[in-house]
Amino acid sequence: MRLAIREYLAGLRESEELDALLPDLLLSIGMRLLETPKRGVKQHGVDVAAIGRLPDEAAPRSLFLFVIKSGDIGQSDWDGSRQAIRPSLNDVRYDYVRNCVSPEYANLPVVVVICCGGKVEQDVCHELTSLKDSFQESGIRLTKWDGSYLSILIERHMMEEPAFPTISQHRLRRALALIDLNEYRLDDYYALVTDTLSEGQNSLTAKQRRHRMRQANLCLRMVARWADEADNLRQALIAAERTILSSWDWMRQLGFPPSLWPEFGKVYRTYDMLQSRYFEKLRPALYVKDGLFGYGGDRIEYPIRVFETIGFLSTLGFEALAAIGISRYRPNLAEVTDGLAALIALNPASKAPCFDGHSIEIALGLYLLYRTNRQNDAAKWALGLSRHIVNACHLGGHYPLSSDSYDQLVDMEAEDWASPEDAIDLSTIVPILADWFLILGMDDEHERFRGVAENLFAKTTLQYWYPSTETEEHIYARNAANESGTTYVLASLPDDRDTARAALGAIRTEFPGPDVFSCYSKGLQQLLFIAARHFRTPLHPYYWQMLI
Repeated sequence: MRLAIREYLAGLRESEELDALLPDLLLSIGMRLLETPKRGVKQHGVDVAAIGRLPDEAAPRSLFLFVIKSGDIGQSDWDGSRQAIRPSLNDVRYDYVRNCVSPEYANLPVVVVICCGGKVEQDVCHELTSLKDSFQESGIRLTKWDGSYLSILIERHMMEEPAFPTISQHRLRRALALIDLNEYRLDDYYALVTDTLSEGQNSLTAKQRRHRMRQANLCLRMVARWADEADNLRQALIAAERTILSSWDWMRQLGFPPSLWPEFGKVYRTYDMLQSRYFEKLRPALYVKDGLFGYGGDRIEYPIRVFETIGFLSTLGFEALAAIGISRYRPNLAEVTDGLAALIALNPASKAPCFDGHSIEIALGLYLLYRTNRQNDAAKWALGLSRHIVNACHLGGHYPLSSDSYDQLVDMEAEDWASPEDAIDLSTIVPILADWFLILGMDDEHERFRGVAENLFAKTTLQYWYPSTETEEHIYARNAANESGTTYVLASLPDDRDTARAALGAIRTEFPGPDVFSCYSKGLQQLLFIAARHFRTPLHPYYWQMLI
């Protein structure tokens, strides 16, 4: 385990990761944080300040002042620029210690720590040794925490038994070993997160619970680092979705204790960072004709990857729309919606859903386009979807299968699955498109589509899924439609907007709105969208039906 931690530390970036990890480590050790890294604020050479002692040292309680540097520290990092280590140490010694230490800590011993994820080169070690004597004359202890020492502290204080048992360590190592494979289903990582955020939860103290969530965030960051190095950030984002949903579900079960909110915020920032990185990786391909074909690999995988990306961009867009907190990672809303509109326009597969379950991505994408005043883009996409589905069923082709069976999809590609009636015994896409034609004022298209659907889908069960009050117990952990809620079957598509309003108004009185979900009531309804995509739970029809 220590070797894996050591390799992880060596690749950390100061501005994004090492300065986020160190405060968590210090809290796990038992220190009290005084200052953490801030952007745009003069810190007088100090990145992190803390009060405490190392449990394995006999030294008294001290004031620890950390100067953080990513990677290895060589001669160019040591001296030669204002951002180098030595000038920062001078700032700490002559400015921070003299002018910035609170009077209540003025009598504490001062320990200045050079902290890096890699190693300190030999030539720098010689200069550091001589500088230690100079600092000692000023009553300041100067030391270094390199990657080797940090890995020992992390293993001892953040991944120690019994809080992080051998089975969890094994699962993490296996996830790291397989994360580069697209076909890897992340089962080891999922089990790790479940164990970390559930094991003995009722008997844990508040401090132990905070520690567990820090562990989950550390494991996520390690998996993300390995995935990034393997050029497979998609897997890291999937892992992040599971971690954020499991963290929320754990907080919900515990009654949302105030002490866990800061730790949840750290997990969310990790998720935010990974979303941004994945978006920047995908962004150039979004503006190229069939730009995602290379990501899909073949004609079967291509449309699946296109709809997956539509779902990802939609979720990212809703987060930008809600402007949760202040994130230096998240792209702005226009960048996301521009990318979504370009993806749909330049990838014909965006009009060819493989499964009826792609209704989730269709609902999310159309809703985001509508909310961001891109009704024309939404109308073109809805029209393209309806025409493709109708033509595919008339002429034979890639119509959306009612099941999520990949084998059936392969059979259809090989033309061994000839009957649309057998493959489309139910549909949520058809009523969703009919709703959107009304929402977008496409009354003529709605009338044509309704007429065709009456004949073409006469044997197809047209339906919506509505959640129930029990859905909150499932939606963050599994496909909630399998455990709760109600499937509402339509006798036929509505004739017009007035008919639809009357019918949907009656339906809505029977089923709860999204306000029954804790994430909605607490201002994080984006978690519902993440959960829908991640666990394949249908999106609550409330979001678009309220627009009719």
